Amino acid sequence: MTSETQQKIIVRQWTLADVPAVQHIALTTWLATYSSFIPNEDIQAFFDTYYTSGALGEFCNAETKRGFIAEMESQAIGFAKTHFSHDDNKFYLNSLYVLPAHQGKGIGSELLKRSEEFALTCGADAVWLGVMNQNVAALAWYKRIGFEFVKEEPFTMGKTTVNHLIGCRKINP
Repeated sequence: MTSETQQKIIVRQWTLADVPAVQHIALTTWLATYSSFIPNEDIQAFFDTYYTSGALGEFCNAETKRGFIAEMESQAIGFAKTHFSHDDNKFYLNSLYVLPAHQGKGIGSELLKRSEEFALTCGADAVWLGVMNQNVAALAWYKRIGFEFVKEEPFTMGKTTVNHLIGCRKINP
């Protein structure tokens, strides 16, 4: 990533005003990424259930949850949803999505970096996540940057269930 590109990327905690942009990024990237193996109506059903304004609003100021949004030239182009679980003492990167036109520009790395900074404030030393097996590009990226996948679980989106790899990476402060 060039310093020119790096200067254009701003990653900040999202606010309620950002929720429509987060919703747009989620649905756009899901359709582009998942529609070859998950029917669009199942993608929409999952979106309508888990990406409501209320559900996303929880990531604005909760103690153990944070939503981060990436902007380039004042336009929202990616986001990350995170939470720290006291139940199992783990930090989860629930979602990390970048609009297809902006992938490969270091935006995902910047969102991950900001998420890891929050993880450290929660007392976590690793980030956990899940990636659908068919999401080959994302899986390759996570492996390339040091995530190790330790188990496989089913993940259901709408009425479609796919295999989901669960992995983690230690945080290097």
